[in-house]
Amino acid sequence: MLLEQKERIIKIIEGINLPANVALQGLQYPPDSLENIQLPACLPLPQNIAYNRDGAQGFLVACTWNLYLFIRQVGTGNEAQAFVEPMALLDEFANTFLTRPQLQHNGQVLTGLVGNLSLSSPQNLATPLTYPIRASQGMQYWGATFNLTITQRQTYAINISGA
Repeated sequence: MLLEQKERIIKIIEGINLPANVALQGLQYPPDSLENIQLPACLPLPQNIAYNRDGAQGFLVACTWNLYLFIRQVGTGNEAQAFVEPMALLDEFANTFLTRPQLQHNGQVLTGLVGNLSLSSPQNLATPLTYPIRASQGMQYWGATFNLTITQRQTYAINISGA
């Protein structure tokens, strides 16, 4: 289920319209560095996953995805771009995801989604992102972090044998 969510998130990310024919790349896995990655790029990583029973043969999986958007390395481009581009992308991300409450892509929905998606950006946009993520040292990038929360319902067969 989480792999299916990740694949759909990446497809949606890569479809976000950016100005000046710039393509936003969705990263499948965290690379060792971003030096050879065409920016802007977005890395979705699952966080805070909760599994809860839902009825006799179902469960709900609530997953918050952190979407790390890397626009450009600090020190490249001009200062105005460093602040304007992440703010412009806040609206694009919100519009792209919130208008797809079932993560629709090319007419296909992600089945079992419950309720509405929620999207937030908890990061101070004046603070650069560091890569590798959670590293105290590393390259710094202008960008933004988004939290996308998805709840999806699954059903399962009862395991009568206990094996």
